[in-house]
Amino acid sequence: MLKTTTKIYILFLIVILSTLLIGCDPYSADFKQYKKNKLTEVQAYADAIKKQYNYTPEGIQELALSVQSGIADINEARYYNEVDKFVADTKNAIDCVEVKLDYNAEKLIFALNSANRIEVPGLQNSFLAQNIFVGRNINTPKYKIHVIMNQAQLDSVFVESPQINFDNEMVLVVIYKSWVSSKWHLIRKIELDESVLKIYTRDNTVPYREDTPSCQVIYVFKMDKLDVFETELIFMGKEIINRNQA
Repeated sequence: MLKTTTKIYILFLIVILSTLLIGCDPYSADFKQYKKNKLTEVQAYADAIKKQYNYTPEGIQELALSVQSGIADINEARYYNEVDKFVADTKNAIDCVEVKLDYNAEKLIFALNSANRIEVPGLQNSFLAQNIFVGRNINTPKYKIHVIMNQAQLDSVFVESPQINFDNEMVLVVIYKSWVSSKWHLIRKIELDESVLKIYTRDNTVPYREDTPSCQVIYVFKMDKLDVFETELIFMGKEIINRNQA
């Protein structure tokens, strides 16, 4: 005869194992409901992002494909941690879709420089030499922004200058130091707040550790001419959604 304490211990193990098995059972009611909730969460996030930003028709299609792929992965998941991973991956894929910026902003150049590479095809080396801040020094400037309003300025930046009508257009050069994965080198928003031109990037300013080497992100846009007296680069770090449903 088993002692009472032994019976209780065995019963306890059975309960624990049963709970684990139910949690991993893709046919259990609880797990199905968990999946359903997460699918709703993903769709709500995508809907909120679409309301938060503007997209080209190609961007809308890419968003739809990201959601469709994520839903398929979540439906196939067999464990809670798999579901959570696919939800996070799907949100990241949604975040990585390039947005359509205001003021008819058109991306002319995107470049990513490491500490050992400080050249960008199409840009003057002299201009780049004046705007270098890469490496491990966390005290170097976080960013520089240039608003180009005339041909002389343009020629000092480009090897072969693009056609710009300075009567109604200008060029915006955004250069900043980044410590994170290249998937977050994204400009999410450009807005004129009174006379301050604010540029929002998904990047973060915090290195993984103090000696992490940084890279330098360079964006060049052609856009509508604006009355700009100040500029500011805002490091979002993560998406800021102004929708309750997200």
